[in-house]
This record gives sequence, structure tokens and C-alpha cells, in this order.
Amino acid sequence: MKNCPVCKKEIDYRSKRCASCAEKYHWDSHPELKVQDRFCKICGAKISNRSKTLLCRSHAIKQAFAQGILNFNGKNNPFFGKHHTEEYIQELKITRKGKYNQNWNGGSSFEPYSLDWTEELRESIRQRDNYKCQNCGMTQEEHLIVIGRVLHVHHIDYNKQNCKEVNLITTCLSCNTRANFNRTYWQEFYTNKIKALI
Repeated sequence: MKNCPVCKKEIDYRSKRCASCAEKYHWDSHPELKVQDRFCKICGAKISNRSKTLLCRSHAIKQAFAQGILNFNGKNNPFFGKHHTEEYIQELKITRKGKYNQNWNGGSSFEPYSLDWTEELRESIRQRDNYKCQNCGMTQEEHLIVIGRVLHVHHIDYNKQNCKEVNLITTCLSCNTRANFNRTYWQEFYTNKIKALI
């Protein structure tokens, strides 16, 4: 071990500086490479200065899947050739089912939809939202390529009987799934989105 020549922090003997001083030195030596703020060209999220594509991690992965660069089928899957034990499978069946599941909401998923919940209504909501996910910005064309089906229409207040247009918003599959966790946050988030839309 030795000390960093700049901040005197203890570092590995093979390193010239500690990580924070090395990064500062890098940007001081190459100011022409430094960009103050970079944002994802799809969703506008702040991204790393070192990002080669102008995409956030989420959209870079989606694009890689769509282009066939990333593939987790067969031997490319990290779980390929591995198996859960029968005891573990039985334990999962008990601990993740029904009221024991962390996402249990009193069985609301078994409730029927309103008679107003028609394909025409869902299509009109998608059209109103310009065929884009109102969270990540994924278009319907991208969704068809990556997921293989049209965009979802999400009930903001999670009430399947409330099919008013102000309670419905277009989302992609992953954003719709994400909205089932931390429901109060997502309800407020999508309510504000709808106010901005209408």
C-alpha cells in the first residue's frame, strides 16, 4: 500500500492516484472532453459524461435487445444449466402466493373490469398520448419490436371500474409493471402527468 500524492489517502501500490483524484486529473487534463450536463435523447434523464450513446441505461438496454446485440436466450442466460431444488420451489410457491406476496393488494387483480373497458377506449387513450409511454417515452413501434404487442393503458387510481379518460394513461409493459410497486408514488406521478396532458 502507498498514499495518493494529492490527497494522501491510502491506495493500492499499483495505482498512481485514488479514484476521485484520478477522475479530477482526467477532466483537468482533457477539458475539451468534459460536457457539463448530458441527457438521454429519449426520456431526458441525466446520464454519465462517459456514455458513448446519448441514452440512459434503461433505453440503451432496450435498444440493444431490439437490435439483437443483447440476447439472454439459451447459453447466453446466466442461469443456463442451473436448477432450483424441489424444496426451494415449494417454498417459493408458499411464500410468494396470495396474501404472502409482498405486492398483495386484497385480491384486486381478480375483480372484473368495467363494461366501458373496450378496445376502442384503450385505442383512443393511446392516440391521445401520441402512442408513447408517458413515463419512459417508448413508442408503440419500439414496443411492438421489443415486447411484441401494443402499449398498455394504465388505471391511475388502480380502480378497474373507473374508466374516465382522466384516470387512464398509456404506458409500456415495464412501466405498467413498475407502477404496481409503491402505488401512492405512481398514482401521484401519473396524476400530475395527466394534468399536464389535458
